[in-house]
Amino acid sequence: MNAIIMGSSKGIGKAFLRSAINLEYKCEELNSSNLNTLCEESINQFIAHNKDKKYDLFVFNTGGLAPVNIDKTINSFKEDFKSAFQSYFWSFYNLISNLEFTKEAKIIYISSHVVQNIEPRLMASSVARSSSEKLLENLSGLKDFFYRTCISIRFGPVMTDRLINLMQSSGTTEEELSLKLGVNKVPNPDDVYNLANLLLSSSSLFGSGTYSFDSGIKLLKSIKSL
Repeated sequence: MNAIIMGSSKGIGKAFLRSAINLEYKCEELNSSNLNTLCEESINQFIAHNKDKKYDLFVFNTGGLAPVNIDKTINSFKEDFKSAFQSYFWSFYNLISNLEFTKEAKIIYISSHVVQNIEPRLMASSVARSSSEKLLENLSGLKDFFYRTCISIRFGPVMTDRLINLMQSSGTTEEELSLKLGVNKVPNPDDVYNLANLLLSSSSLFGSGTYSFDSGIKLLKSIKSL
């Protein structure tokens, strides 16, 4: 079985990579140095290099877009927004449209709590993530995707390097964050690994449509800041 797991050098992606290898998928670690989702040339080269393979698993997990500068003039902001949105959205579309998948393949889109962040400079990232999720939902109803399992996961906070750095910069402890979220503890990569094992090994997930998993996203919406 062949798998592509993007952003798999650390955090959530690495947890899925560990699970896939454990379940005997053939896959390699991918990060922005060998597959840059914000670079069209990188995407095209990857597709060309892998056009003869058929994949049983595709996990689209990336770091998202750089914040758009909203202090520019409105026209400059529009151009930055358009460029950022197109690079992310079209990367996802090109990969799932041009790579070959087996009939039973699982396609998993990893989103995050960034989608719910209304901070203006993250608008492009929010729109791109939401649009990509909607694209997967609609593609799952097409004939070519009908028998495949399409899964969208919106993770709340996961104790990865990014969240740890954010907490340190804001002076927030793990206990304080857990208290704000109303949970005993914030999930860590091992918890994601256990979820990945469930999703990748389950024979009860099948057919058309998307399965959406919400990991504390509603609780997070009520938090104004760390």
